[in-house]
Amino acid sequence: MDQAAEVLSGLLGGEDVEYFLLVGVVRPAKGTETLLDAWKISTCSQRHKLLIAGRWVQTPREVSAKARRLHNCVVLDRRLTDEEFVHFIAESKFSVLPYLSYSHSSVLISCAKHGGAVILSDIELFSEFLPQYDLTFTAQNSAELASVLDRAAAMSEEDVKTRGEWLRQAVGRYDRDLVEGVARAYAR
Repeated sequence: MDQAAEVLSGLLGGEDVEYFLLVGVVRPAKGTETLLDAWKISTCSQRHKLLIAGRWVQTPREVSAKARRLHNCVVLDRRLTDEEFVHFIAESKFSVLPYLSYSHSSVLISCAKHGGAVILSDIELFSEFLPQYDLTFTAQNSAELASVLDRAAAMSEEDVKTRGEWLRQAVGRYDRDLVEGVARAYAR
C-alpha cells in the first residue's frame, strides 16, 4: 500500500469505506459551514464518512470544532502531499464543492482530471461551465445540499463513474476557458 493509501485508510478506519470529500485549502468562501450543516441533517452521514482534508486558513475555530464533533466526519488539517490530494479525489465517492463565491481553487479541474465525481454549489463559475449538471444545489442552502448528498449516496458505482467521466469530458472541452475563468475570479 502506498503512503497516500495508508493515510486515507488510517483516517477512515479501513480501506473500503465510502466517503465524500472536501479537499484543498479550507477557507470560509468554500462553504464549509454549509457542508457541515448539510452533513448533520443528511441521512447519508449514517453510512458514509465526510473527509475534510487540507489546511484550514482564516476559518474560525468554532467551525473546525463543529466538524470534529459531527458523526462520521474526519478532519485532516494540514497541507496535503500531491499524492494524497490526487488519491483522496480518485478514491472518494464524490468531492463536494459547496463554494459560496468565486475561488482561485482548481479542485474542479483536479476532480475532472483524476476521475472524481462532484457535487457543486450553483456559483456562476460552476454553472457557466456545467449548466446541465444535476448534482448542483443553491449556494448556502444546507437543506438542499443534504438532499443532493442523499441522492448521490444512493447512486450505484456505475452511475458515479459515469458522472466522473462526464465531468472529465465537460471540463476537458472547457479546460483553458475554465482555468482563465478561475484566474479572472481570483483577480476580482
